[in-house]
Amino acid sequence: MLAAEDMDAATADSTAIRFPMRMKFFDNLLIRDVLLSRRSNVIIDSKGDVYQWGKTYGSETPVKVLKGWKVQKAAISNGVIYLLRGNGEIVFMPELLADQKAFHSDQYRRNWHFGSSELPFSRLSGQFQDIAAGKSHLVALSVDGRVFTASTGLADEDLAQRKNKGQFGVPFITQFDPLPAPNQLHEVALLSHIRQKNRVQRRHITKIAAGNNHTLALDEFGEVWSWGLNTYGQLGQLVNYNSEIIPVPKKITLKGHFKTGIYPVATDVYAGGNFSFAKYQAKDINRFFQQSRNGAEAAPEEEMTDFYFAFGNGINGSLGIGKYVHSQAEPAKIKLLNDMKEYNEAVQEVVSVPVRNWSVGLNHVITTLHNSLNNATDNDVLVWGGNAFGQLGNGKKTQACKPVYVPTLLEPDTGESTDTARMLRLNNINNSRLQIGVRGKAEQVVVAGDNKSALFYRA
Repeated sequence: MLAAEDMDAATADSTAIRFPMRMKFFDNLLIRDVLLSRRSNVIIDSKGDVYQWGKTYGSETPVKVLKGWKVQKAAISNGVIYLLRGNGEIVFMPELLADQKAFHSDQYRRNWHFGSSELPFSRLSGQFQDIAAGKSHLVALSVDGRVFTASTGLADEDLAQRKNKGQFGVPFITQFDPLPAPNQLHEVALLSHIRQKNRVQRRHITKIAAGNNHTLALDEFGEVWSWGLNTYGQLGQLVNYNSEIIPVPKKITLKGHFKTGIYPVATDVYAGGNFSFAKYQAKDINRFFQQSRNGAEAAPEEEMTDFYFAFGNGINGSLGIGKYVHSQAEPAKIKLLNDMKEYNEAVQEVVSVPVRNWSVGLNHVITTLHNSLNNATDNDVLVWGGNAFGQLGNGKKTQACKPVYVPTLLEPDTGESTDTARMLRLNNINNSRLQIGVRGKAEQVVVAGDNKSALFYRA
């Protein structure tokens, strides 16, 4: 396990952990999800129990805040932690320990022996399969493929201090309107329906992602929709006076990236603070329509190649496109990631290496390659973006504008007393790269957070 301490830019030099630090508290614990926010860190174990810790949180030792509620995923926004349970329910409570102890929920659990007892959280109505959160908004994907948004927080009095930037995606809550009351879900109805042949039909959303003040959604047809703040082009839309804020969903269109006859189909979306990513596959349009006309069994599906596009603010190198840019509205290919290849000894030829896992933080990105598809034992880890707090895990504070390898983890000192021994260990680390994989029944996973990163075993 590795993580950074709670910190801000002013204290980065004195408190940043530039080399990974092992957290012995979580030794031998299988983990389902990890969330690293500015004020606290959250871990969900394989049983769905929730732990929190951090200097600002109120305890530097992990505290088990929920037990027995089978939590699947967590998101934090505006001082509130939102938790997605295994039954599709979303519950929420204050983020910090002192506020959690003082929190009075409107939910109770009935016990035949002891009567009713107050629950430590409140609920949102509905059944959901995924959640994501920005600075002041929550995005929830329902089990039937609809998208809902809500203002976050616990009190109405701070709404006037926070600006609406179109992040809710509904026509009656635009940048000209005040923020809605917190924790009230609103359906993004313009995403849920599509007009075809003079009929209105349902559109199903399959993926969601949220940045600071913007949202991305992927539909069943492989099209990406975006809305919210677009100051840096993080919506993948042209930036001008009329499009700095786009309050309702708008489709992202790729221009000039594929040759004639190729039809790009999106398969995933990701979002960081003020930047975004989308993964596409290139399909032959003639083959695509032939299969649509003759049926799925007319011809075997061709082998697909993934293409990754970045857009938004890349001043910290967080786009990974090989340059530092203030604004990138036109989706740009991440060439190094798209062209990643290696020699496969089994087939004795050079083959492409796809990406296995993505994790996007506030201003840095971590990807895990899928080298094991090519008969490799482990998978390489690539990182890029901001590194002022050592979140790239390479022992430095230099940011990277393109994907770079992470050195092997620096294990705890085994007792060498000489400077020469320590220098040799550091030299060996710098000359080798971090590789992770499946260990028994668990998979090693690296995640990015708010100027922090973590490596853990996922159940």
